[in-house]
Amino acid sequence: MTSLLSATVKRNGYFELSFDDYRSFKDFISPENYNLQELMTRLRYEHENIAPINLPSFGSIPAPLPTIYDEVVFRGQANTMWGLTPSLFRETTMHHISTPKDIVKEEYLNLIEFQRLCDQAGVQIPGDSFSRRKSQEIVLSNFDLNHMDDFWNNEFIEVATFAQHFGLETSFLDWSRNILTACYFASMGAMSESNKYQTKSGSFSVWILNNTQLDPKIIKVIEPPKSINNHISHQNGLLTLSKISPEIANFIDPKHGVQTRPKDFSLERIFEYYGKDHLLLKLNIPWYFANDLFNYCNAFNFNACNLFRGAHGAVQHFKDLKTFEIFQENLYSTDNHFSNAQQSIHDSTSILNTK
Repeated sequence: MTSLLSATVKRNGYFELSFDDYRSFKDFISPENYNLQELMTRLRYEHENIAPINLPSFGSIPAPLPTIYDEVVFRGQANTMWGLTPSLFRETTMHHISTPKDIVKEEYLNLIEFQRLCDQAGVQIPGDSFSRRKSQEIVLSNFDLNHMDDFWNNEFIEVATFAQHFGLETSFLDWSRNILTACYFASMGAMSESNKYQTKSGSFSVWILNNTQLDPKIIKVIEPPKSINNHISHQNGLLTLSKISPEIANFIDPKHGVQTRPKDFSLERIFEYYGKDHLLLKLNIPWYFANDLFNYCNAFNFNACNLFRGAHGAVQHFKDLKTFEIFQENLYSTDNHFSNAQQSIHDSTSILNTK
């Protein structure tokens, strides 16, 4: 564990750990090895000045896991260059929105339009009612971000979580309580990106968030009722919603006050502002090993058939297998694939041995 801790690099808003081979990564995330549990625990104990004598014991002897790991959640991303930026803020359609007040209000208006289109399409929205829509109108007519009791109105949360899983851009981020769900999305995304750009020199990431010490006034962790959302149910998922506040905007772009870009409101920027870097860990692994991780997830049925279910899941799994085949062909048909993998290793901080 000492070598792991020393190989973990502090970034702005998070810690980062990079691997140069698949086996080391798999050993690290395997629950029976306790590496992930112990590293996340040590990061918290070290940076919150908790006495080492209180550090839970780890190892092969069965013992209840500490609460710190019970609340760890995971997110997979295809490219290590991507931050934890919600989909709404990545869109060019938001380029004209600059202040926190306008960002939040714009999303509320988007959700009202989504409801209207659901009416037109004959789609039932969970929890929909006359009273909720009336409350939404009142919120919009008296909108004042600085004097809201809560930074995001509850009248919109259920609509937003429903819309998120049908592809609408929102200020939410998807997470899972199961690391193999995150690994599936990361490995599939990495193979798709690799095939698209015809290169193996990139890396993908699995993010780990310890939400035991999150201030609900800053970061909301939302678990929608799983009975009304099959995707969240099968993926053991939950969502995070981050506060977009003037003080963070000033922190991001002090020269221009709150006139900052929506894409600057990433989760790691917020953690940096509040000094909670140690609650967020980013694991990196070269694209070259994406097929190995996909096979590992698939062996435990963490694939589209089981994560999405129904005809949609079957079609997605069919597409995933085609993506996998193309990736394999490209991986082994090029003469320089080993040099590509080495270039990927050279471009990131790596560890040679996680034991």
